Amino acid sequence: MASNDRTGFGAEANGAVAKEPNGPPPAESPSADEKRAALDQVLQSAHFERADQLRSFLRYVCEMELAGRGSELNEHLIGVEALGRPNAYSTDEDSSVRRRAYALRRKLDEVYARELAHAPIRIVVPKGSYVPFFVSNPASEVARDAYRLSTPPPVSRRAGLSAA
Repeated sequence: MASNDRTGFGAEANGAVAKEPNGPPPAESPSADEKRAALDQVLQSAHFERADQLRSFLRYVCEMELAGRGSELNEHLIGVEALGRPNAYSTDEDSSVRRRAYALRRKLDEVYARELAHAPIRIVVPKGSYVPFFVSNPASEVARDAYRLSTPPPVSRRAGLSAA
């Protein structure tokens, strides 16, 4: 009797699991160095130049995620550690972290729409969470490839000269 694996395809009689249909390979996750470079790029952008609290917020949540502690992120911790709120700070009475998270998401959207449209890695802080995701930007590869295709090969200066 054939059993079904989690993909919905039956297992072979000899115990080998059937392979999934051909498709694109899963995208590789950016390396820690690539993630740090993406963070530095955003923090150095003109859009974040005067946004000290948003810079602190973004730096803190990204560093926590890079340290493998993203699951520990919560509103109170961000308020105290990143925004300098006192330990007695109450998230019920002070919505500053939620307001800054909203502003951060908008600022990231702006910076990636205008200044860093072709950045290879983007930082996303999804609504309902404070844990950032580092995602590859396919637009950067399309732009790079378009540039390569639109740039004519260098022409030799001797190409048009005749030997008279």
